[in-house]
Parts: sequence; C-alpha cells; structure tokens
Amino acid sequence: MATTTATLTHCPTCGVKLERPELSLCAYCASPLRVGPVEVPNDETQKRLAKVKVHADFAAAMTWAPSDPHFERRAHGHSVRAAWALSLALLLGLWVAWTFYAGAGVMPVVIAVPATLAALGFLSLILAGAARSEHRRAPMLKRAAYVLDRRSETNEKGGVGSTTYIFKIRFEDGSEGEFRHTGRGSMYEPPANGAAGVAYTRGPRMLDFRRI
Repeated sequence: MATTTATLTHCPTCGVKLERPELSLCAYCASPLRVGPVEVPNDETQKRLAKVKVHADFAAAMTWAPSDPHFERRAHGHSVRAAWALSLALLLGLWVAWTFYAGAGVMPVVIAVPATLAALGFLSLILAGAARSEHRRAPMLKRAAYVLDRRSETNEKGGVGSTTYIFKIRFEDGSEGEFRHTGRGSMYEPPANGAAGVAYTRGPRMLDFRRI
C-alpha cells in the first residue's frame, strides 16, 4: 500500500494508469491508494449519486451482469477453430479407417494428419475454456456512477468504421477515472454528460451503463 507522501501514477494493485492519482481509492479496482480515511467530495455530483443508490431500480441494476465482448470474442474464436479441427479430424479419421477396411495401404504421414488435427482441436477447446475462466477471475465492478465527460474516437479497419467512447466517470466512493467503451452501432445510445446510474467496469473498460 502506498504512503501518503508517495506520488502515484499507476495503481499498485491493478497496475492501471490513474486519472486522478491524488484521490484515496483506485477507480479501476476500488483499492486504497494511500493510508488514511477515504476522502469523498461533498458536492452536487455526490448528492446525485446518493439518489441513485436509493432509487427503486438500483437493487435490480446491481444484480444484473453484462457480457464482456473482449472475452467472448476470444472464447468464440477458439471454439470455432476447435469445431473445424475436430470435424476435419473426424472426417480424415473415417477415411483412414475406410482405406484400412478396404485393404488399401495408407502412408504413416497421412495417419498422423487426423491425430494432429484432433490435438489442435482439443487445444483450442482448452484455450476457449481458459478465456472464459479468465473472464470469471477478472473482477467486474458495479457501482453508482456519474458521467462527468464523454468523447469519442472513430477508427477504420478494412473499410469498416467503429466508434470508441471514452467516459470520465465519478463513482459513489469519490474516485474518478477514464473508461473506454466500444460502440454498438447506430441503434446504441451511449450515456451522455451528466448521466447517472450504475456503471459496469472491468479495469479501464466500461462494459455497460444503466441509467437511473
């Protein structure tokens, strides 16, 4: 744990760069940044967050959990590769078995192909499971939150554009940080400046935001 005289640039617990290093708590993992009492501002933003916590919809928002596209894409990619590899291994294995049944000779290297594909398929299944386990291990925080500022970046890859939103958010404990969130197309309306509700974050990424 850092001392009160230490100048912090990154959280000593989660390693994320601090947007407001002078605050008492890390906005990304909620760990204490220094010894002493937690300093919580007493202003209109904190009063708005206090109203969020007593709202009728707050309890339901705290029990809900969004999916994490970052981990889901990785797990899905490994699962697709596993399906293709195991399917090809099965087809080639059946062909090798048929050639033996028919009395035809098969080169040893050909026999090794389905075995190698099967091994790659099982490896991909293991990697998919590891990605999902990492998703469960990485803490997701659910907190009353207020959007102080929002900006966006447009990226283009392969002729397809995507928008990344950067939110500056203050939480109920007084901590503040910047969080990145990938847009979900034209039908998605990201929270605007001054929006209050529950933010679902994992490290410096905001998975979702429920307005209250």
